[in-house]
Amino acid sequence: VTFTLILVPFFFVFMLKDHEKFAPNIYEKFSGQRRAWIKDTLSDINRVLSSYVQGQVLISFLLATMIFIGYIIIDLEYALLLAIFAFFMNMIPFIGPWISLAPAVIVALVTDPVNVIWVALITLIAQQVESNLITPNIMGKSLDIHPLTVISLVLAAGNIGGFIAIIVAIPTYAVIKVIVTNIYNERKKIKETATKTV
Repeated sequence: VTFTLILVPFFFVFMLKDHEKFAPNIYEKFSGQRRAWIKDTLSDINRVLSSYVQGQVLISFLLATMIFIGYIIIDLEYALLLAIFAFFMNMIPFIGPWISLAPAVIVALVTDPVNVIWVALITLIAQQVESNLITPNIMGKSLDIHPLTVISLVLAAGNIGGFIAIIVAIPTYAVIKVIVTNIYNERKKIKETATKTV
């Protein structure tokens, strides 16, 4: 499960990277209006997934910034280095922040054991702010999804399929929304064309 959690963000990155090769292989098999629709839909999906990855990077940066400020307040040594490590680890949803906690705890134990409590508290507070405030708003704006929808998706996915479902819930919903919207718009366009012809 942990291995899968780590792989998911990289899967989206590589999928975006190879989009220019992947998309033509699909829409070139079609022709006419259907080809144009598939091409536009794949382009919209690429845009949505790009927004998701960019949003995830921004969330990670804000979370790392909060952690850095907290470490500075408690005067933890190597605060900047630990925050940079946290930034990269936070790219891994849910388990990333706890992975980034390990070196900070070690530094705190070596320098001042009392700081271990503060480090854990800072991480917990940053996590709560990120999951309840930052992620719903950033992902909502990036993917044009209402923040309450983002929260509902995460909660529902957690109850249905656990961590893996939580990770894929938001981008999957965004992709499905793009496909459904494009189908609706295409059918609407066909009906309007048919009405004008009549």
